Amino acid sequence: MEEQSRQIRFLVVIAAVICAVIIGYNAFYVPDAPLSEPTVTTDISSNSEEYTPSSVNSKSTPVQSNQFAVLSSKAGGKITGKLNINTATAQQLSDGLKGIGSGLAERIVAYRKQHGNFHTIEQIKNVSGIGDKKYEQIRNSITVG
Repeated sequence: MEEQSRQIRFLVVIAAVICAVIIGYNAFYVPDAPLSEPTVTTDISSNSEEYTPSSVNSKSTPVQSNQFAVLSSKAGGKITGKLNINTATAQQLSDGLKGIGSGLAERIVAYRKQHGNFHTIEQIKNVSGIGDKKYEQIRNSITVG
């Protein structure tokens, strides 16, 4: 009985030493994980964008920018993704939309300034020079975000 009691105490001491070694190793030798938010960068070469996600509980409002409503990338010199017709410049409209030249892009911006933001993408047909045919060409490339 005394031998069995000694063996149990010996095993308890060994277990305590092993636990102390593991705790000490984790406390002093394992690097801390970074607590910062992850940053995602896009591959747009002309103006680098960064996206830092906010927490779900955040009550902040999204930042309005004068850029694309959907993350986009350059493919063969053409910009892909949906263009927000309420915030895009005339240059972005003419570069990003097939069949929209600089003159028509200027008319879109002028119409937006005169009448306010577009509420639906169909309202772009009110701009002089955009009919049903032109609208069908660009409707999958635009948004009112």
